[in-house]
Amino acid sequence: MILRKPYAFFIRYFNLIHILMLVFLVFNIYNLSSMYSFLNEYLLVTQVSLVRDFISNYNIFLVFLNQIILVVLSSIIMSVMIFKKKPALFYFISIIVFIFTIFLLIFSSDNINILLIRTIDVRIIRAIRDLILGSIIMQALLSAFVFARATGFDVKKFNFGKDLKEIETTEEDREEFEVDITIDKHSFQRKVKNNLRNLVVAYKENKYLINIVFLAFIIIMSFNFIFNYFEKNKNIRENISINLGEISFKVLSSYDTKKDYKNQVIDDDYRYIIVRVNIQNNTQRRLKINRDDFNLTSGNTNFKIASDGSNFVDIGILYKSQDLNPGNNIFLLIYKIPEKLSSNYNLNYFQSNGTNVRVKLEPNNLDGDEIVKEYQLGEKIDFSGSVLNESSFSISRYIISETLVLDYKFCYATNKCYDSFEIIKPSLYSSRKNDVLALSSELKINPNVSIPVNNTEDFLNLYGNFSYEINEVFKQEYSFKSIIPNNAEETDFNFFEVLNGSKGALKISIEFKVRNYKYIYYLFDMDYLSRPIDENI
Repeated sequence: MILRKPYAFFIRYFNLIHILMLVFLVFNIYNLSSMYSFLNEYLLVTQVSLVRDFISNYNIFLVFLNQIILVVLSSIIMSVMIFKKKPALFYFISIIVFIFTIFLLIFSSDNINILLIRTIDVRIIRAIRDLILGSIIMQALLSAFVFARATGFDVKKFNFGKDLKEIETTEEDREEFEVDITIDKHSFQRKVKNNLRNLVVAYKENKYLINIVFLAFIIIMSFNFIFNYFEKNKNIRENISINLGEISFKVLSSYDTKKDYKNQVIDDDYRYIIVRVNIQNNTQRRLKINRDDFNLTSGNTNFKIASDGSNFVDIGILYKSQDLNPGNNIFLLIYKIPEKLSSNYNLNYFQSNGTNVRVKLEPNNLDGDEIVKEYQLGEKIDFSGSVLNESSFSISRYIISETLVLDYKFCYATNKCYDSFEIIKPSLYSSRKNDVLALSSELKINPNVSIPVNNTEDFLNLYGNFSYEINEVFKQEYSFKSIIPNNAEETDFNFFEVLNGSKGALKISIEFKVRNYKYIYYLFDMDYLSRPIDENI
């Protein structure tokens, strides 16, 4: 078979080929940067929707094709340089980088597709992200040198401009030659040895350039190692979320107290560190994590989660290895600490893969001086600063009476209704005489506060007490027994049994005790404004 040597063609279009390579390299860097940004975002917020959006907008086939074209072009130029006895190491390194990127893209695309179905080990995602960053940096360095050769820029140190001028086309580059498909083993071995010698010579001639590239690679890998080390042993502060694969973890707030929800000291020799956490389940199934993976350190001492959270129901619900539903799960982690220990506390979460998340706690002291705030009827209590955070409560109208009459429509057939009424009164079996308190109120619980409260009755019984002042006598009650209407269901009021005798009182109030905060909500205050007490709704 007779073929014509192609060297003259490639030498003639030497600059144009490098311009094409530069375009493909820029396209590569852009697409790899998009993948790097996606993986970074996924590590922060693990959501399947992010994966779907990325796959739908990212053409992985074009990126593969781009790498293959770069391998082909680099191979052609390397063969020309070897034939002309010019340094070819740069193109050899380029081919290695492009082939590495091809395998990296195959591995990356396989794992990204898996993310549509299930989560994978966060270490794998981090490794892919770091390798892609390394590929971006290496291709950016290659782009600089390709740009120099595409424009004919003479890098003085390497004097490539002179090399390019010396690559002149001759009749020899166009001559026909005969292709022999037989393989001479000894000739092949000689060529391999000769090429190795040429590589050694090329290294000596371009030692400065090669050392810079190698040093840059070592620096990048060192930074990645240091980053991964600190990533694996994170030390963060409260209110910073960290993604750990199947779960994300955030300390919302922390508290320091010796007292229970009734304001009684639990144990003189101990105090309690209470940590409110948000454990986000990033999967679509229920999870359960080991509660012993969370521990508190004070100095060199470790503490496990307490087994009983009944003294702190006003702050939240203790985590006892309950199932975690998909999405946010707010729990308390409670630790019993000897009084004599240091006040420097860190919450640690250990994963089976060796990752240790360390959160520096700055607990709020709940046993400090009592803070008293007063409100009048119609105003809104803002619980900011307390353990209820930004929750709120307000009362727009109230009624106190021995009995109340509720009007409603009684319907016994289709479109056949007549006016009726229901009498609301205290229980006949009570050991004392009570009145009926009707409240039209609005309660909003901050979603970052997980407390056993489902309605206004729960809230009043957990935090509130009813009190009034009459004839210089102060009376107070700590329970609110709810009265549920049997027939008149459509009403804006909640009904409760309260202590009898408030008619004629100078002040009627509901006090909310939220640890070291006291909120006094005056339903009626003669000193502030005289308000009539309704007897009918």
